[in-house]
Amino acid sequence: MPSFPSLDEATTALRLAAAIGLCGVIGLERQLHRQSAGFRTHILVGVGACLVMMLSIIVGGADHDPGRIAAQVVTGVGFLGAGTIIRQRDSIRGLTTAASVWCASAVGLAAGAGWFQGAAMATAGVLISLWLFKFIELHLPADDARIVVVGEACDETEAAIRSVVERRRARVVSSRRHHGPDGRDWARVVIAPRRASDVDALHDALESLDRVDRVRVTSSRQ
Repeated sequence: MPSFPSLDEATTALRLAAAIGLCGVIGLERQLHRQSAGFRTHILVGVGACLVMMLSIIVGGADHDPGRIAAQVVTGVGFLGAGTIIRQRDSIRGLTTAASVWCASAVGLAAGAGWFQGAAMATAGVLISLWLFKFIELHLPADDARIVVVGEACDETEAAIRSVVERRRARVVSSRRHHGPDGRDWARVVIAPRRASDVDALHDALESLDRVDRVRVTSSRQ
């Protein structure tokens, strides 16, 4: 049975601790936003990636490719990230969390390789993207976003929809009535939110109205 070189205990502990700390910070941010993959998940991904990287270095040694085993983490963690993506009718949520899980695996690999500077800088970049860039994104004009509301074609329904629109300072792009295949009359109202940060609030407020059948978020470019 071949013998492989090993990392000393202090080096192993330092690299694992770095993976736990850095990936834990990313996971804490996701946990605070009540995402499906939070604090513990990101730590587990980071620790696993770190350990695989160290194992790859040990087994690979000087005569083989040390990235052969570690490379499988990059593709394999994609299946885990896919589990955080949730499709609700015509909207998809969880893509950012899936990306953060993938980034946590990369941070774990960097920590396992002993590249602490790169792991720390990547973690800082992830946090900036999740905090600062989200704040900027939410305050950008929502020029492309459209909310389509379908409900019973009656004055009460349309009045309730317009009340929500006015309260949220959005605008009605179009409103029309049509006769559905079920023999009922339906109203289809297209709404343009003022800002990107208003989309979720508008969606939830409209979905809670009586006589509203469905609400979906789409784009004006479709």
